[in-house]
Amino acid sequence: MEPVATAESYSFLRRLFEQKAPLRTFYTREELTEMVTSGKLTVVKEIVEDYTNWVRTDSEETAEGVKTLYTNGILHFMIHDGYLVIIAVKEPRHIIAL
Repeated sequence: MEPVATAESYSFLRRLFEQKAPLRTFYTREELTEMVTSGKLTVVKEIVEDYTNWVRTDSEETAEGVKTLYTNGILHFMIHDGYLVIIAVKEPRHIIAL
């Protein structure tokens, strides 16, 4: 399970989490799927959901396509289709019977 950066949310997420340590890297849905399959896993199912989170911050951040609410030093945000759950299995090993 991982938040994914959409075209609208990438710069928003980058600005928001640059204030925190360690710096997060956000990937697109395609990049995450490629990482899983390049690790010799087979994707069984992908589920895309809205990504809702909050973070303490000193200022309000906004971005097109991101719903935000800033109150008392806490920024709540929701990104449509911004969370990816990948269900994958190891590729079967081929066993040769002798």
